Amino acid sequence: MKIIRTLMGIGVIIGMAVACKEEPPPPPKPAPIASNGAATRAAPNTAASAAPARVAAARVSDATVKQYRVEACYYGALGLTKARDAYLKSLGGAAPSKTKLPSFGEFGPSAAGRPRGVLGMAPMPFARYIGACTVAKNRTQPAYATVDPAVATFEPFARKLNRLMMEASRYYQQKTYEKDGMKRGLELHAELTAAFNDLAPQLAELGKAIQPWQDKLPAPSEKLSKSGELAVPAIAEARKLVRLFIADERDTTATKTQYDATAAAIAKLAEYSQKAPTEPHIARVLPQLQQLMKAAAGLLQEKGTLDSDQRYRLTSTMATIVDAHHRAIQAGLRSNLVHKRGAPLHRMNRRIDPGQLRHQLRLPRKAPAP
Repeated sequence: MKIIRTLMGIGVIIGMAVACKEEPPPPPKPAPIASNGAATRAAPNTAASAAPARVAAARVSDATVKQYRVEACYYGALGLTKARDAYLKSLGGAAPSKTKLPSFGEFGPSAAGRPRGVLGMAPMPFARYIGACTVAKNRTQPAYATVDPAVATFEPFARKLNRLMMEASRYYQQKTYEKDGMKRGLELHAELTAAFNDLAPQLAELGKAIQPWQDKLPAPSEKLSKSGELAVPAIAEARKLVRLFIADERDTTATKTQYDATAAAIAKLAEYSQKAPTEPHIARVLPQLQQLMKAAAGLLQEKGTLDSDQRYRLTSTMATIVDAHHRAIQAGLRSNLVHKRGAPLHRMNRRIDPGQLRHQLRLPRKAPAP
């Protein structure tokens, strides 16, 4: 028995020795920390590094945004004269009554389309541009010595007048005068009449500051496409043309000369459109410029000062051109968004047009599960 126990003990010792010999070596100790205190970094994740990195979109400059807001304010505010003349003409010098209701005029769809009325209010397309006056006033950079004070003076006047017109429009559209016996209507009439009397001098002071400023405007600092480079001088010529048309004392010879100069600048843009029909300024700005020339052509033979309806055809289209120009610049910057590896973003999804962001898509909603 002793011999057997001795042999079994020897076997156990030999097994333990073999097991210890087959164990894997212990893991290596971590490398010592570098003397500068930086820890060793792990190897890069190849799967993560292979993912394309998106290039950040360039921002529209402060100067471009402010220029857009100032011009939108100016051309939009010129539409107030049409509403003023229509209101006074509809009453014929009398106060409003249940049998003689005022009107701010008929505004057909502009180049930007017909806006929807709000709470029964008759749509006035120029009204949305009045808000640009507030934005322009609040933008302090870049500073303009003559334009900033003029906008700061005009903005509260235009904002108050626009508010009165919207309230009056709702008042008559919703027939509130039947409930209060025209009490608020007469109050609004007094306030509107006083504001309309101040409109012409207010617009004159604003135009006196903005027109010389427009003549010195530099080209946008943003990187423009070829169509954008051609659109900038065409828009500059269009500004001069509209200014001559809406002058109190119109020079018909100078107007015809400027019409030809504007047509020539637009023709260059139209010619280039055959090569790049999808560039932002071709798709957005060129149709509005052509619309302006169509309206101007119909007014070339008019003698003397244009009435407010005729002026509105030009100033409302010019406001649309300014708006389209700014949006084309934004679209051009968005279309420059590319992956460092791969195609431009708009080509990665064929449902996205050049310059269009994904969240702007109106995709059909999925049908609910049965």
